[in-house]
Amino acid sequence: MDIEVLISRNGVVCGDDTTEDETLQAACDLCGATPDAVASIAPEGRGGPYVCASCLRDRLEAMSVARWRFRAAHKTGLPWGKITS
Repeated sequence: MDIEVLISRNGVVCGDDTTEDETLQAACDLCGATPDAVASIAPEGRGGPYVCASCLRDRLEAMSVARWRFRAAHKTGLPWGKITS
């Protein structure tokens, strides 16, 4: 699956296909920002919604923190191992 990327004032890139369009303005469908680039998050990889790198990073970070929180909640005992006498 190729992921479509819109580049403001340049055009569209999807896999090996490049379409130039100097009038194109990329916009994030989540935060409303108009960054220089957005990527499609559609299941097909093409078409909207489009998301900027900042929104993608925020979601990846949230997933990492959520996984860590669940792992940390299941650990018991001291983090450095058993203490023997």
